[in-house]
Amino acid sequence: MRALYKIVPVAVLVVLTSACGFTASSRNPGYVSFDEAHYSDLRRDTSISIGPALLTVAARHVDDDPKAKVLLAALDGVRVKVYHIDEKADLAQLVGHINAVANSMDDRWQRIVRVQEDDATTHVLIKHSNEAILGLAILAVEGEELVFVNVMGELTPAVLQELSPATAKEQALALRYIPLN
Repeated sequence: MRALYKIVPVAVLVVLTSACGFTASSRNPGYVSFDEAHYSDLRRDTSISIGPALLTVAARHVDDDPKAKVLLAALDGVRVKVYHIDEKADLAQLVGHINAVANSMDDRWQRIVRVQEDDATTHVLIKHSNEAILGLAILAVEGEELVFVNVMGELTPAVLQELSPATAKEQALALRYIPLN
């Protein structure tokens, strides 16, 4: 009987997470395709896709951290993919492909960070509308890992201000540099 109490919640979770709304949608304006077919030779260590339904549930149950609650309520999806790079992989080719993917993203995606050191590369891009940041994409290759992160949602200046530990004056100064128009 105890085994049944353990199996039923897991089975329910599996069924629920396979339903619409529980994984991040490719139709979301903040979604980015990372051209994953190119990495089929690599071992995927982590794959996370959380959609609006699970984020809403999480936001409703976060009572002890108001900033986390605000962020979770603003998000529509989070995707994380981590691949293991073995010694046989051509690291220079992977870095080149990551650069090409970042450079090929449409003109509504703006690179806000690019770090390139030796055989490591990181790109951070945002997609914005006139009103908000709609998506965040992180593409990184370093050491034995290839990492993709895609955060989707409507992060307005008000949400960003709520999340920031900065003073109101510092927030106003920083938000002038976020390209929302």
